[in-house]
Amino acid sequence: MDLFPDSIANTIPKIGSTHDKLIAILKIFNPYGIGTWWIAEASAMLEDGSYVSLTHKRANERVDVHFFGFVLLIDPRDAEYGTISLNDLKSIQVYPGCGLERDVVFVPTPLKEIEDRVKTHSLS
Repeated sequence: MDLFPDSIANTIPKIGSTHDKLIAILKIFNPYGIGTWWIAEASAMLEDGSYVSLTHKRANERVDVHFFGFVLLIDPRDAEYGTISLNDLKSIQVYPGCGLERDVVFVPTPLKEIEDRVKTHSLS
């Protein structure tokens, strides 16, 4: 499964551009257990270590994509905001030959709403 298709890459804001209006656009999860990432922003990382938006003319030169969002790994009390790269997400194998998946029916949701629901144990 393509975790980050062009249809999402072309619409997701650059890291740091939405400030307090963070909206999760992408949900990536472990289909066999714990581990969910809600992604609100992304930037293309270039070979020289600099970052550009995914719609920037140099974004096709990217060596990775870095995401910012909210993650729930084990305990909802420990869920947190943070960053992760697309390459890291793709490298996670939950079973041999089986990786993470993208929620194809996910509806964009404010990260604060997701955080509140996770912390009160009403969403995973």
